[in-house]
Amino acid sequence: MYARVIPALRLPRRLGFFDYSVPDGLSVRPGDLVTVKFHGRSATGLVVEIGAQPSVAGKTMQPIRGTHGIALPDDLVSLVSWIAQNALVSPALALKTILPEIPKRPGREAQFRPEVKEATIRMTRSRAEEVGALVRSLVAEERPCSILRYRDPAEKLVALLTIASSFQKKKQTLLILVPKQNDLAGIEPVLRKRFPDLAVLRSGLRSADLWREWNRCRAGDAPLVLGTRSAVFAPLPNIHGVVICDDEASEYKAEDAPRLDARTVAEERARKNSAILIAVSQAPRSETVATAAKYGSPVNLAPLNQHTAEIVDLRNEVRERGKILSDTFQTAAENALESGSAIIIFQNRRGSGSSLQCKDCGMIFLCPECDIPWSVHEKALVCHHCGRTSELPLSCEACGGNRLKSSGAGTQRIEAELLARFPNRRILRLDTDAPEAESASVQNADIVIGTRLLAGRYLETLERTRRIGLVAVPLAESLFGRADFRAAEQAYQWLVSIINIGTRNRARTIIQTFRPEHTVLQSAATGTDKFYEEEMQSRKTFGYPPFSRLILLSVREKQESAAREAAEKTATTFRSELRDAEVIGPFAPMPKKRRGMFEWRLLVKSAPNLPPPEELRALPEEWTIDVDPETV
Repeated sequence: MYARVIPALRLPRRLGFFDYSVPDGLSVRPGDLVTVKFHGRSATGLVVEIGAQPSVAGKTMQPIRGTHGIALPDDLVSLVSWIAQNALVSPALALKTILPEIPKRPGREAQFRPEVKEATIRMTRSRAEEVGALVRSLVAEERPCSILRYRDPAEKLVALLTIASSFQKKKQTLLILVPKQNDLAGIEPVLRKRFPDLAVLRSGLRSADLWREWNRCRAGDAPLVLGTRSAVFAPLPNIHGVVICDDEASEYKAEDAPRLDARTVAEERARKNSAILIAVSQAPRSETVATAAKYGSPVNLAPLNQHTAEIVDLRNEVRERGKILSDTFQTAAENALESGSAIIIFQNRRGSGSSLQCKDCGMIFLCPECDIPWSVHEKALVCHHCGRTSELPLSCEACGGNRLKSSGAGTQRIEAELLARFPNRRILRLDTDAPEAESASVQNADIVIGTRLLAGRYLETLERTRRIGLVAVPLAESLFGRADFRAAEQAYQWLVSIINIGTRNRARTIIQTFRPEHTVLQSAATGTDKFYEEEMQSRKTFGYPPFSRLILLSVREKQESAAREAAEKTATTFRSELRDAEVIGPFAPMPKKRRGMFEWRLLVKSAPNLPPPEELRALPEEWTIDVDPETV
C-alpha cells in the first residue's frame, strides 16, 4: 500500500506530492500527520491519498517512519490545496504555513495557565444594551457575510461579547481574528472573563503552549478561539462563525511567502463550513463592502453623522509661503490649550512630497491609464503602477494656474511650525524617527504629533489621562495623494478613525486641505457612504478589485539592466500565453533599488473570484509572486 504525502517544507512552487510506502502494521488515513524522510532529513507530512499503486511505477519508495496520532480536519486538508492553487506555491509550503511547530516532547511541560488580567469596558449600561440588541439582531439573520460598523472601541468590545454569547448559547464554534498582537491586550481579558475556556493562538507563545492550544482546538475543547493572522488556521472540527476585527487593517496580509491574506483565507473557511462571517470595522475595505452588499446593508452601532469634522480650505487661509497651519487651526489650538486640553495632530509621513498638486485649484495630477497620482521623480512624472512617464507640466490643465508643487508635509515640518507658534508649550512628536516615548511624557504633553504609530501605541494612554480639546489633520493630501489604487480608501479609513477619536472625546476636529470638495473628505467629514459608491465605480472603470484579481510579479537583480530585461522578456511571454488576463508593465517601484538590488515588476489582472493563472507557476524561483497584493 502506498500513501501520497505532502511534506511540511519550504519547497519550490512547481513541486507537488510525494509517494511513500506504508509499512505493514502501520495504519494511516487521509488527513493523518506522519513522519517521513525527505532528502535525508526528517519531516512532518500530511497524508492526502491512499492507493494500491504508486503514481510512478517501478520506483523504490521510502517508507513512512511513523505517525503523530493526529488527523487534520477535512477543511484544513482541502485548504492546503486551496492555498497552493491560490497563492501559487507548493503544497509543501502551504502545509508548513498551516501547521505550528511540533514540540520534540509534547505534553511534558507544565500546564499552560493564561494570565487573566482585569477587564473593563467604559460604557453605560443603557448604551451597552442598545449595542447588544443591534448585534443580536444581526447575528440572528445569519447572513453569509455582514458588516458591523463601530465608532468607539468600547462598542467593538460589547459587539464581540454579544456575538460570542450568541454562539455559546447555540453551542457553536466561533473564530475571532484581530490584526495585531497589541489588539489582543484589550480584547483577550474581556473575553476570558466571560469565557474561561477561550483559546488564544498568537505568536510569542512557547511552542509547547501553542501546541497545547492548537490541540485543544482540534479536539473540540475550545468553542471560542481568538488570535492574530495565523489563528485563521485553527484546526477546529466545525466553524460556525468567523469575526474579522478591523477588516481594513493591512496587517492581515503576510509579507513572506506564501503571502496570504488572512481575510481571504477566513472567507474560504467560512464558505467551506457554511459559516457566517462578520466584519467588525470603523470603515471596511471595498472588497468586503461589495461581498456584504449581496446580503444586506451594514449595521451601524452609532449614527455615522453623529459628529462631523470641519474642513479648512488652505487655498483661502494659508498665504505665508512655506506654512501649512491655518488661522482656523491657530485659533482652535489656542482655545484648547487655554482650557487645559491636549491637542492631537495626525499626519501620514509616507505622503510627504510624492505627488504633484496645483495650489490654485487643488487638483492632483493623475495617470490617465490608472487613475492614481503621478509620482514626482527628478524632472518627470512617473506612474509606478504601469510605468508610464510624462514631462512635468508648466501649468494646471484644470484651471490654468502655474503654482504646481510636490504635495506633502511630514511630521518634522509640522513640529517645527508648531514650535515657532507655541514656543512655551510641551510638544511631543511620535513617529518612527522620534525616540521611544514614556507614558509620562505622553500624558504631560500639550500637543502630540504622530503618524499611525500614535494611533496604535499611545492613543489609549492619552485618552485615559487627558481631556482632548482638538484633533487635527494638517494636510489631508498626504493621505490620498499616494500613487496606489487603495490610496483613497485608506485615506477615508484613516480619516474616519480620526473623526471617531474627536467624537468620543467631544473634541473639535479640523481637517486641512487644498481640495475641500474631494469625495474622501466630504464623505468622512459628514458621515455618509458616498465614498464607497464612487470608489466602486472608479474601481470598476479601471479594473481594480473587487472587479479583478491582481497578481504582482517581481524580480530583483544586482544590475538594473538584468532586472529590466528579465521583466520585459517575461511580459512578452505572458502576453502571448495568458488569454484571459491583462499584463501591465514592466515598471520599477519607488525606490527601485533596495539593499543593493534593483527591482522591476509586472502586474497581472485576471478575473475576480478565480484562482490565478497556472502559467505563472512556471516562473523561476527568483521571481516573487504576490497574489492579492495590499499595494502595487
